[in-house]
Amino acid sequence: MDKKELITKAQLKNLPITESKLNRYINLGLICSDTKGRGRAKGTLSHFTEESLDILKEIQSLKGINQKHIIFTLFWRGYNISWHKLKDAVYNFALEIEDKFTEVNNKTKDPEFADYILNEMIEESVPKKKPGRPSNQDLKEFQQQQEAEKESFRNILSLVQLLAAGSSMTCQGLKLFSRPNPNVTTQTIADADMFLDWLNLRTIKESIQRSEKDDYDNILEIIHCIQQYWNEIEAVSKSPTVNSVIKEIVHQINRFYPGGFTFRNVTLIRYLILAMLAFGKHQLILEFLKSDQTKTLFKQFVNLPFEKNKQ
Repeated sequence: MDKKELITKAQLKNLPITESKLNRYINLGLICSDTKGRGRAKGTLSHFTEESLDILKEIQSLKGINQKHIIFTLFWRGYNISWHKLKDAVYNFALEIEDKFTEVNNKTKDPEFADYILNEMIEESVPKKKPGRPSNQDLKEFQQQQEAEKESFRNILSLVQLLAAGSSMTCQGLKLFSRPNPNVTTQTIADADMFLDWLNLRTIKESIQRSEKDDYDNILEIIHCIQQYWNEIEAVSKSPTVNSVIKEIVHQINRFYPGGFTFRNVTLIRYLILAMLAFGKHQLILEFLKSDQTKTLFKQFVNLPFEKNKQ
């Protein structure tokens, strides 16, 4: 169907679309068409598929999301969008992150101001104390939680400052986010540093600029695998006999990114697509996600025995 026919069909389905709005969606890469020449000096003719109507309906349901970000959600859902425009959107997202990191780095160079920001972040993230006079145990647990949150935020701030300075993430830096392990050798650290070398803002931007259509096709396949694993672990987490570890994983992911690994959370979607483009090695990831060994280990994990509360 041509553009006029698409608009007519959309309006018959009570989708508020005009030619100018449709053109804006096309420019954003949300709707694609097959373009054919009409002949010499006669211009071109765009042909739209029935999927375009589904996309218009999907866009209508995504009110509240910045139109420039909708392309991430449509891609995550498997719709045919312009990968060139998606590439531009991911690159702009990387620039946005770089600007934010630079801003945070500049504002937190003063240790006192950095500490003030950390306290503000903790105030927002740590649950409020229960009403009434707290017991000594409650007060102790609340203070421990505050300290743990402060340490986590301080480590995140260190990572932001590291990346804003143009450095790569290293295993030594990653150790900030994990417990000490006596089994980690110098060679292990060196190998990990090579593995983590992609986590550099300059490298990330270069990876995005080099990306091609095959990269996005592979990422879409990875997305489908992730969704299958997520759907299973989320379903299991609702069982009253689920292991507390699984319940906590789902809780924490939904805490920071409501909707988890679904199309509902555009923030998480943007970060995941950016990370997958930057990291590369898509075939390796697909082989891992699809391997029988991974599926078996995952089944064993989600079926961990229920831990009864100790009395």
